[in-house]
Amino acid sequence: MGGDGRMKKLASQQEASDIPRIVKELKAAAQDGKEKNAHLLDVLAQSLDEANVAAMVKAGAIGPLVGLVAQGTDGGQIHAASTLASIAAGQRENQMQVVKAGAITPLVVLLRSGSEKAQMHAAHALASLSEDHDHQKPIIKAGAINPLVRLVRVGIDDAKVHASSAIANLADQNPEAQAAIFAGGATPLLLQMLHSGKSQTSAANALAKLLSPAPNDVTPIYAASAPANVEVQEAVWKEGGIAPLLALLNGVNIAAQVNAAAALANLARGNAEAQSLIARAGGIGPILALLPSRNSQAQAQGANALAQVARFHRENQDSIARMGGLPLLVSLLQSSSPLEVQAMAALALTEICRNNYDNQSSTAELGSISSLV
Repeated sequence: MGGDGRMKKLASQQEASDIPRIVKELKAAAQDGKEKNAHLLDVLAQSLDEANVAAMVKAGAIGPLVGLVAQGTDGGQIHAASTLASIAAGQRENQMQVVKAGAITPLVVLLRSGSEKAQMHAAHALASLSEDHDHQKPIIKAGAINPLVRLVRVGIDDAKVHASSAIANLADQNPEAQAAIFAGGATPLLLQMLHSGKSQTSAANALAKLLSPAPNDVTPIYAASAPANVEVQEAVWKEGGIAPLLALLNGVNIAAQVNAAAALANLARGNAEAQSLIARAGGIGPILALLPSRNSQAQAQGANALAQVARFHRENQDSIARMGGLPLLVSLLQSSSPLEVQAMAALALTEICRNNYDNQSSTAELGSISSLV
C-alpha cells in the first residue's frame, strides 16, 4: 500500500472527536508533521461529512491551513488547499471565515507558482470561495484571472474543471471580469473543453457566465431585454460553439444540459444572427426536449433559451409553435410547477407570441390565460 493509501486508511480510522487533536498537532508540528496532519484533515473533509467540516472549523483549523498554503511543503500546500476547498464548498459562513483568515492571496500565489497538483487544489479552493459574490472582486484584484486561464490551457483534466468553475463564478454578471477573461483567451479553450466528457459541464457553465448580462437594478437578470456580452457571443458562434452546446442537450448529464441551455440562451439574447444560427443548426428541437424533463432547472433553462431564440424573430416563433412548443410551455404554467419554471414558461410564451396573432390565438385556445392570471 502506497503512502497515500496508508494515510487514507489512517484517516478512515479517525472520528470527528479526533479532529481537535489533529488540528492541535497541525498548529504545533514541524513542517513534516504539518503535512501529515493536513493530509488527515484533507481525507476527512473529502468524506463530505458535514460533522467533520464543522468540527474542523470549530477546532480552529482554518488559520493553520491558510498558513500552510502560504509557507508549507508542496504536500502541505496541496492538502491545505484541498481541505480549504472542502470547508468552503457551499458554506457561505465558512467561505467568509476562510477569506477573513487571509486565504485569497496565498491561494493565488499557489495558483501561479505551485506544483501541478498544488495549482489544481488552489483553483478548487478559489472556485469554492468565489461562490460568494462578495469574494469575487478581491480574488480578481489578487490577480487570479490570468493563472486560471493558463490552467484551463495547460492543466490536467481536474485542474481544468476547477479553473473553469472559478472562471464561471468570477464572470457571472461581471462585465469587467468577462472582458479580462475573454482577453486572456479563455473562450476557445472552453469551447475545446465542450468535447471532453469530464469537463463539459464546467465548460458550458463558464461559457454561460461569460455570456451573462450585467445586473440591472430595475430589470430582472433574466428579463428578455437584458443585453448579453456581444463580443463573447460573436466569438462563440464563429469558433463553432453552437454544435457542441446543442450536443450536450441530447446527452444524459442533467447538469450539462442545464448549463448548455443557459449558454445557448445567453448566446441568443438580443442577437438576431445567433438566433438564426441556433435554429439552422437544428437547435429548437433539443431545446424543446428539455421542457418535459423531471428536472426543474432543465425546464426553466429550456424555456429561457426558447424565449431568447424567439424574441423578435418571427421565423423562430413559428418554428417553435409548429414543433409543438406552445402546449408544452402552457403545461409548465400550472401551479404544480416550481415558480422559476412558471416564470420562464411565461417569458417564453411572451416572446413566441409577441406580434404574432396566430401564436397568440393558439396559446389562448390552450387555456393559458387563466394560468397566467
